[in-house]
Amino acid sequence: MTTESENLNPRTGPAWKAPWFEVTDSVHKAAIQKELALEIGPEHPLWRTDPCVLGARQDCDDVATKLADGRFAIVHPVWHGHVDQFPKQFPSTTILANLSELQFRIDRDAAEWNDQE
Repeated sequence: MTTESENLNPRTGPAWKAPWFEVTDSVHKAAIQKELALEIGPEHPLWRTDPCVLGARQDCDDVATKLADGRFAIVHPVWHGHVDQFPKQFPSTTILANLSELQFRIDRDAAEWNDQE
C-alpha cells in the first residue's frame, strides 16, 4: 500500500492512473490548450488563471490543468470553439486547492474505473 506522499511528486505532478493519463503529445496538448483559450471568457472562473494542461481522461473529455497560482482544475471542455452562452458555467470546472486534491480525484476515479471492469 502506498501513502499519499508516495503518490505525489511536486516537480512532476500526480501519479496518473486509468482512466487518467498524462498528456505528453505536444500536438494533443496544444489542441486542448487552444480550445480552453477559446472557451474561457471574462466571466468564467478560470479567466486569467492560465490553465496548463497536464492530463486527460480516456473515457470522457475531462482534462486536468495546473493554474498559474499553483491550484489545479478539472475542466470539461464543450468543444465548440467559442465562449458558451452560459460563460460562468461552461466549460464546467472544479477548482482544486493543491496537488493532493488532484491526486485524490485521480485515485477516486481510478477506483470507480476498476470497479466497472
